[in-house]
Amino acid sequence: MWDEREWLNGERAPARSVRRSHPGYHRIYFPSQKNHHNVLCEGALEAAYCVWLEWDADVRAYYAQPHTFRWRAEGRAMRYTPDFFVQHRDSANHFTEVKYDFTRLTDRHREKLASFSQLCRTMETTLKLADRQQLVEQSKFKNLRYLYFRSLGVTQREQDYLTDYLNHCEARTTIRAILSNSYPPTARSICHRLFSGESLANLDDPLTLDTQISQRDPL
Repeated sequence: MWDEREWLNGERAPARSVRRSHPGYHRIYFPSQKNHHNVLCEGALEAAYCVWLEWDADVRAYYAQPHTFRWRAEGRAMRYTPDFFVQHRDSANHFTEVKYDFTRLTDRHREKLASFSQLCRTMETTLKLADRQQLVEQSKFKNLRYLYFRSLGVTQREQDYLTDYLNHCEARTTIRAILSNSYPPTARSICHRLFSGESLANLDDPLTLDTQISQRDPL
């Protein structure tokens, strides 16, 4: 069956190839900073889920198509590969199934997920569900997606320069004020700081140059 520790100590290679996508899906190579390599996603919704996983500070790493499970339930042979296995720092690890709308599933698919969810309990883990409404219809998602991709490639030197700059600023400032400096920090360093939560802003509202930024109080 599934031995989490053994799997994590192994190759952690995808169990199912998504190079041959199902009709209506397309492959996306998501540039994961936490995994230090591209994660091959089956469609934009799975890539959107990756953005949330990158943002969640408790997520250590995550893996697409981790393992194909085979079991029997009610006299039938079952076969299922979760979309993701998510490894956390403090909370429990779990599997995730990503779908556009779970209300549109066939009865057979719904029964399979319910049966696998029961199987997870015997393995002391859980199956979580993520749909379009949870992933991309939240107002925060567009901001997170923009900040993540805009911050790719930021260097430690850029981050250190921004930190030093903010240490000489007022506790609250705006993106416009930072970029208006004679020698401003880079925009991607600002995006990285907001995405990582080192600086705070209201991400539920659209980001603009006049978005207020405040510094997180030191622990």
